[in-house]
Amino acid sequence: MILKYAIRDGRITRNVAEGIGLPRISRDKRWHLSHSSTHELAARCGPDGDTVLFLAYTGLRWGEIAALRVGDLDIARHRVNVNQSVVEVGRDLVYDSPKNHWRRRNFERGVLELV
Repeated sequence: MILKYAIRDGRITRNVAEGIGLPRISRDKRWHLSHSSTHELAARCGPDGDTVLFLAYTGLRWGEIAALRVGDLDIARHRVNVNQSVVEVGRDLVYDSPKNHWRRRNFERGVLELV
């Protein structure tokens, strides 16, 4: 992709990597905690247990939950609107669009009550 842009900018005349196949990426098998294990983990986290449950049942990333604002929560519709994410760069917090630059709505009716 970088070489493609370099051609477009006139920095190189041809893509020497064109036609070269990439190796397949092997993905490790994913595993998930059971509901009871998730709740046990949350209980062991003390006052941060609600955060553990929120992350587990919404699928949000840490930077996304850290960037949430009150207006991003729609309690009546059980929705979380993910509009931005935050990362720490040195001593600064940098807010940007979520990963892949997609805004998302996460929603789990009956699994997690937002109160």
